[in-house]
Amino acid sequence: MIYVGDRLTSVGFRLAGLRKSRVASEASIKTELSRLSEGEDIILIANKLFIKAPNEIDGLRRSGKIVVPIPDETGGDEDYIDDLVRKAIGFEFRRR
Repeated sequence: MIYVGDRLTSVGFRLAGLRKSRVASEASIKTELSRLSEGEDIILIANKLFIKAPNEIDGLRRSGKIVVPIPDETGGDEDYIDDLVRKAIGFEFRRR
């Protein structure tokens, strides 16, 4: 698994135990995605970068990779996160 996105979130993922990450910008995201190694089956990508490289992401998904947008300042409210969880596990958690 690898995270691709901004430097601050990359540091956070490393502190949480994710060993692999790449810092990318809107200008470099397409290049960074093309450089990912064959061994990376799960790619976490910042939402603002996810929306900038739809063709590259479609290609990664067609090749069997799992590409997951990670909420950032451009998107990621509770509804977005709830939708990701519902799709991943098949049901919805209710908050009290």
